[in-house]
Amino acid sequence: MDDDMTDYLPFSPIFRLNPPHFDSEVTVIREIHDDKEWVKPDFSFSYRRLQQFSLPDEWDNEFPCKHIAYNFLFKDAVISSESGLLQTKSGRMVADSFDHAQSALDLFKYANKQREIAILKPKKKLLGCWLSLLSSNQDNYYHCLIMNIGKLFQINSSEAEMMDGILIPYHLTDVESRAFKLAINQVFGDRNIDIVRVQWGQSFEVEKVIFPWKAVSVFAGYTHSGVISFFREISSSLYTEGISFPKRFYIDRREACNRKLHNEDELVSFLEQNGFAIIQLEYLSFDEQALLFAHAEYIIGAHGAGLANTVFCKPGTKIIELMPHTLLRWCYRQIAMVADLSYECVITRSNSEAENKPPAWGSHIISIPDMLDALNH
Repeated sequence: MDDDMTDYLPFSPIFRLNPPHFDSEVTVIREIHDDKEWVKPDFSFSYRRLQQFSLPDEWDNEFPCKHIAYNFLFKDAVISSESGLLQTKSGRMVADSFDHAQSALDLFKYANKQREIAILKPKKKLLGCWLSLLSSNQDNYYHCLIMNIGKLFQINSSEAEMMDGILIPYHLTDVESRAFKLAINQVFGDRNIDIVRVQWGQSFEVEKVIFPWKAVSVFAGYTHSGVISFFREISSSLYTEGISFPKRFYIDRREACNRKLHNEDELVSFLEQNGFAIIQLEYLSFDEQALLFAHAEYIIGAHGAGLANTVFCKPGTKIIELMPHTLLRWCYRQIAMVADLSYECVITRSNSEAENKPPAWGSHIISIPDMLDALNH
């Protein structure tokens, strides 16, 4: 695409949404409080594994807090690209709309030490009221399922009636497309509502846009319990005839492009001997993945997007996550806590530093005795 500035709106200042004193251009339609009662579960077994690597448990100092989800209304706004970059009527950018966005994909520009941003000029105006289900990093299944589609839990029947259409990302896998379809049907029923799939670098002027915020807190890693309830309702409506699902399984990552587990063959052999089925999620449909997790009693898997399916698990399901010692991202631990799942973590030894790779990409190796201890715990 021609990089001439005539293709872009002027550089705009950035502001971040800040409750409870929101900007004058932000209309709060509704607050959705989280009334789920939960407490920090026992983490003593997993904590001993952290100590082996001289690592603290960050939850000791900054325990994830409940937060309020909001539905916002913006008038005469501009929505840009699959990340849903949002510019207000006065020409300012909502910083919360481009967390994790990539300028090379979404075709925006930074200026003034990243305090201003320019997005592409809109080529079309969308009349009426539109729901934005756009979000950055949607090519990752976790981000698409939890952070994009999960926003739909915030829409009640009266809000659904307000809407003339929905904005969703253009680039979706078959699994993600099916998830969007089921979730939209869950909210809008048989209503024939317009759906526009927004591509990277494509901008629209929108008469009214509803922007659901804080279904997931990006920085606090907190998922609203309403997200869990919403996905459990979806899985309860599914039925796959003639398929039986294993109660105990391991998520195979041998075909993954990152975080290779060097001794995964050894781990798979060990788990098969202990009664675990070996599952490759990339060969399952969305319905099969949702029902697999909904029927499960015991799940073992390395940190990765496949564990996003734990939102379909029934209370009491046991989760063991394999976590590289240089990564320590607790999003699934938090989901397990809110969803009333049993959670443990086996810390693996990461090779990211030796490989000169980011922690999210480096390979790792698991101690089989540690895995045995976890199973016997």
